[in-house]
Amino acid sequence: MRIFVFYEPEDRVIVLSEDEIIDEYYPFWQERLKSQGKDYLISYDNCIEDWKVIHYAFEIPENLINGLKSFSIGLSVNSNDLHMLKKLLFIDGEYLTKAGSRVIELVEGL
Repeated sequence: MRIFVFYEPEDRVIVLSEDEIIDEYYPFWQERLKSQGKDYLISYDNCIEDWKVIHYAFEIPENLINGLKSFSIGLSVNSNDLHMLKKLLFIDGEYLTKAGSRVIELVEGL
């Protein structure tokens, strides 16, 4: 499963799984493309890419997700990976606990 992050006004961080994006955005997106006669573009991957562009979202790299999974079950983790994940979830020098907790929640569900 892929995990995506985007920022909203007032430094609010949103963390969603690929499945959540598909559940929430795909039906609307698919109907819009069908109404424009662009059925040939309809796919989950294209939907995710469109959603990322609209939200200025980025994907948490797989190596960081794997590192976090290992960390959550007590295995040793590449410290560079953990450092990078923390950097992704910082805004103005303050760690965003809710976003970090949400990422961990999604990773533990894998």
